[in-house]
Amino acid sequence: SGGEGTTYTGVGPTSLGNPDIRWEKTSTYGTGLEVSFLNNRLTFITDYYKRNTSDILVQIPLLATSGVDNAPYQNAGSVSNTGIEFTVGYSNKSTAAFTYDVSVNWTYNKNIVTKVPSPIINNFSQTEVGHSIDEWFGYIQEGIFQTEEEIQKAPTQPNAQPGDIRFKDLDNNGVIDANDRTFLGPSVAQNYYGVSISLAYKGFDLAASFYGQIGALRSIDQVGFAITRGGEQTSAWMYNQRWTGEGTSNYVPRVVAGDPNDNYRRSTFWLRSSDFFRLQNVQIGYDFTGLLGGAASNVINKLRFYVAAQNLLD
Repeated sequence: SGGEGTTYTGVGPTSLGNPDIRWEKTSTYGTGLEVSFLNNRLTFITDYYKRNTSDILVQIPLLATSGVDNAPYQNAGSVSNTGIEFTVGYSNKSTAAFTYDVSVNWTYNKNIVTKVPSPIINNFSQTEVGHSIDEWFGYIQEGIFQTEEEIQKAPTQPNAQPGDIRFKDLDNNGVIDANDRTFLGPSVAQNYYGVSISLAYKGFDLAASFYGQIGALRSIDQVGFAITRGGEQTSAWMYNQRWTGEGTSNYVPRVVAGDPNDNYRRSTFWLRSSDFFRLQNVQIGYDFTGLLGGAASNVINKLRFYVAAQNLLD
C-alpha cells in the first residue's frame, strides 16, 4: 500500500495460453481427366478438388474484465476450399527446322469459412461464416457531395459538407451509420491463369511465360494515401484529383484538416482491382554447337548463348 498519488510498478499477464491446442485437420478428395489427340500433340488435363480444413487456430474475443490484452488461440475454425485446374497444350516436335510448344492453364479456387465462433474483425476486413477469409468490409462510396442541396436531399450523414464522400444507405433507414457496412469483395484472387510458349528454329530458340490473376481487390491505403486527413503523405496524382469545387471531382474528396465527415473510414474509395497479366520470364538463345569443328568439338559438348529477363511487362 502507499499514500494517495503513489505509483508502483508491477507485472501481470497480457495473454492467456491454451494447453489443449492441437494440429488442424485436412481432408481432400478430387478427380481428374487427362486426354490426348493427334499423336499426343494436343493434350487436355483437368482436375477438380474439394479440401476441408477443421480445427483452425483462431482468437476468440474475451471480455474486457478478463484482464488480458490478447485472447488465447483455440481450434475453433473451419474452411472449405473448392477448386478446378485446367491445362491445354499443343506441341509440334517434328524433325522440321521449326518446332514449337504452346500451353495455356487456368486455376480457380474459392474458399468459404464454414465455422467460426464469432466474426473476426480487422481494420478493413472481416472473416465470418459464408464468406471467404479476410473479405474487405466497409461502406460503399456513391460519389462526392457537390452542393449543400445534395446533402439535404441525401440520407443523414453527420458533418458532411460539399466535397465529402457520399456513402450508400444500405438499410434505407435515412441515416449513414455502422449498419450500412457490408462485404465489398475478396482480398485474394479466385482465378489464376498462364501461358507458356517455346519456339525453336534451327539454332535459335525463344521461351516465354505469362501469368495473371482475376477477381481480387487491394487497398491503396497501404501505400500511404492520406488525402482525407489534410493531405499529409499524399501522392501527387491523388492530390491533383481532389475535389476543389462543384464538378471538379466525383471520386477524390476535398482536403480538410480533422476530416469531420470521416472520409477516411473504410470504404470502396480505398479499393482497387488487383487483376494483372504480366510477362513473367523470357529467354532468347542461340546454339553454337553445330558450328564447332576440329578439336573444339571434342572438348565442348554444347555451346549456347542466351539472354533472359523477368517481369518485363506488367
